[in-house]
Amino acid sequence: DENGPGQLSKPIGLDVDAAGNLYVADIGAKAIVVYGPDRNFLRRIGSEKWFTRLTSVTVDPAGKRVYAVDLGGVSSEQHQVRVFDAVSGAHIMDIGKRGSGPGEFNLPRDAAIGLDGRLYVVDGGNFRVVVFDREGKYLHSFGSVGKQYGQFARPKEIAIDREGNVYVVDAAFGNFQVFTPEGELLLFVGER
Repeated sequence: DENGPGQLSKPIGLDVDAAGNLYVADIGAKAIVVYGPDRNFLRRIGSEKWFTRLTSVTVDPAGKRVYAVDLGGVSSEQHQVRVFDAVSGAHIMDIGKRGSGPGEFNLPRDAAIGLDGRLYVVDGGNFRVVVFDREGKYLHSFGSVGKQYGQFARPKEIAIDREGNVYVVDAAFGNFQVFTPEGELLLFVGER
């Protein structure tokens, strides 16, 4: 249905849970749109009241929690990750706030779930990756601005493999760097 509740406006990110449900971050609708494994529309999570600039969505493998990254903006304090119940859509908590201190963000871009349910967030404007436990408690961060290995210029997206290694794409360097779960650089791939 072209005008139905499952219609997308400006999709910008997606993720899939272990059951095959598809979660799409729609920056136009300011919501997460959820489809079943058959790609039939299931539900919407969030709305205009919840997001300034929704930029990505991550769901835990069990399909219990949805992590929606709000990029914020110059005039917004909503530089954060909003956590929702993936089934009911209920708001669980917010992680982070605007700033440059421990656990704070300046233009967060993307998030990924690592070992033990840890949440890794690309903090674009602070040129780092910020790590939280499953309950949203700040653990540590890694990276800084610069041209050396292990540093960032325009970090954009993040992914995590089975061993918990962290992959970060950097648009300025034209590469991705691979880190241990603790943030030690293992290698980089590609160049501008």
